[in-house]
Amino acid sequence: MVREVEGRFGSLGILVSSAGIHERAPFEDIDFAASRRTLSNNLDSAFLCTRAVVPLMRKGLRGASSM
Repeated sequence: MVREVEGRFGSLGILVSSAGIHERAPFEDIDFAASRRTLSNNLDSAFLCTRAVVPLMRKGLRGASSM
């Protein structure tokens, strides 16, 4: 994905991390393991995508940001 963006646009100015999962259950029915899976998925995916695009964002040096 990052190589495709670089090939097409040369740099990247913004990354929007909006994907995530959640448990479809009342809060009191969610156990700790399910909570950890949700947090791991949501936080790790944002971290890994951001880490993957930092070199491309720095290449553009236009005040790039991650949301």
